[in-house]
Amino acid sequence: MNSGINLNRQWLVAVGAILVSVLLLAFGRGSIPREGQATNYTITIVPADARSLACASDVVMSNRRCGFNAHSQPVNNDRPLRPYVTVGREVVMLAGVFESGSVAAWVEAANKSGDESRVTLDCYARILGTMSEVLVRWAPDGPFQPEQNVMVSDIDDCVVKQ
Repeated sequence: MNSGINLNRQWLVAVGAILVSVLLLAFGRGSIPREGQATNYTITIVPADARSLACASDVVMSNRRCGFNAHSQPVNNDRPLRPYVTVGREVVMLAGVFESGSVAAWVEAANKSGDESRVTLDCYARILGTMSEVLVRWAPDGPFQPEQNVMVSDIDDCVVKQ
């Protein structure tokens, strides 16, 4: 009789664990980001990234686009989308990082002093959508390479963390 109670407890624990796992899978990931939703990104940059990071695509989202078209030809653009990798290792396309006041001042000071140190940025943004495919490059003389399903956001402000 005692072994029957233990068997029932084991089944109850197993069923409970499965239920908790299903609930975590269903609800533990948070909501899917939507266009217009505010979000934060934490990224790291070096001053040379202002010249190095670029993307190529014909997609335009809320007047934001890459600095190159789909044929890798430059496009006149004062606030281009650029690829970044978050500290969580997610590739994202952001417009306005280097145009943000504190980041622009930091880049100018770093270039004057020759400081190539990496800094962390906390950026506040608005989601524009997702690019199903975009070409990115990480160096000015590097090749463009495809990335798929990349979140696109417009930066409101970035704060340099020293």
